[in-house]
Amino acid sequence: LATGVRTLSWAGAGRCVLAHAGQELSWYDFAAGSQPLRGAWAAARGGAEAVRLAARPDGSELALACADGRLRFFSFGGSEPLRAAKELFLARELHFDRGGGLLLAVGAAGRGVVRTLDLASGKPIVDRVSHTAPVTGGDFHPFADLALTCSQDRSVYVRESSTGEPVARRTDFPAAVTCSSFSRDDGEPRVISGCADGSAHIW
Repeated sequence: LATGVRTLSWAGAGRCVLAHAGQELSWYDFAAGSQPLRGAWAAARGGAEAVRLAARPDGSELALACADGRLRFFSFGGSEPLRAAKELFLARELHFDRGGGLLLAVGAAGRGVVRTLDLASGKPIVDRVSHTAPVTGGDFHPFADLALTCSQDRSVYVRESSTGEPVARRTDFPAAVTCSSFSRDDGEPRVISGCADGSAHIW
């Protein structure tokens, strides 16, 4: 679709947003069959490129984790921030929960770097458990009030996304956990985890 793409995300209603090198976004509306639109965004004023982005499920807001360690928020196709920028860290992953009120950020470096932000209050939710090695991924359950993180310490933690309270954990993986995801249906929550030794585990 475009060259120089740093990161991208679906943005609801058949739309996709791409962040390019040089502080530029482009967006595509596949449902309407429109031509791609491109435009500079306000973070360019600070000279910070987006390294990860996520869209609220209803497509009304974009969150951009930038190379300067800040988190910035924009409307779809807008160039003015919706909220004040927040200090974060260099992000590996960024996820909105199903209601769009929580944002999960996973750090690209450091031990146990993960933060869940309550966007209504602007405050982080305190996690009651933490990893002892770099966090490699995170996910929100699409229907339940659950979030997970996985780590090189061979563990996966499942928490209540709105409180940070631990719900379940697994620490007996044979190697570093490189990725994990919740099941996508509304049945009993299940997790699939992939490890550095090539194994996958459903639990």
